[in-house]
Amino acid sequence: MPDAFWHELISFEEMDSETKAAKKTQKIDNGIDAQKKVFSIPPDQWLKINEELSKKQILSPKEVGILQVACQMPNRIPSEKQSIILLDIYEKAKGEGLLA
Repeated sequence: MPDAFWHELISFEEMDSETKAAKKTQKIDNGIDAQKKVFSIPPDQWLKINEELSKKQILSPKEVGILQVACQMPNRIPSEKQSIILLDIYEKAKGEGLLA
C-alpha cells in the first residue's frame, strides 16, 4: 500500500472517540424524535390513556407521574427522557385495546 493510504487511516482512539460521539448524537436525536411523536398526540388522548390505564392499575408510579405531565401539555412539556417513556405508555394503551 502507498504511504498516503496509511496516513489517511485514523487511530483506534480516534475511532473510539468518534463512535462515542455518534452514539451520544443518536441518543439526542432519538429523544427529539420521541418528543415530536408525543407532541403529535393530543392532550385529550393522553387524558383518556391516563384514565383508562389508571383504572387497570398497570402503570408504575413513575409512569403515572410522567403521564400526568403529558396530560398538562402545552402548559408542561415532557422532557426527551419522559417522552420516550410516554411512547412506551402509548404502546401499552394500544396493547390494552384503548387505541386503534
